Amino acid sequence: MKKYRIIGSEGRVTIPFVLRDGVGFRPGDVVSFEMTAPDTVVVKREKLQGSDCFQEELPSLKELLD
Repeated sequence: MKKYRIIGSEGRVTIPFVLRDGVGFRPGDVVSFEMTAPDTVVVKREKLQGSDCFQEELPSLKELLD
């Protein structure tokens, strides 16, 4: 399924609902971006240890990167 979006002036793009819903993206999910070819980027939801608990108990992205 191919969907088109325009990148905004701040470099943002919205992942269409049908795609977010299809792969199970939810608010608060951590996603990674990987360039797999010159014109191809893979967006992947990352599973964090302890992600089955409440969002407030999860470490921040900054804490994960430190």
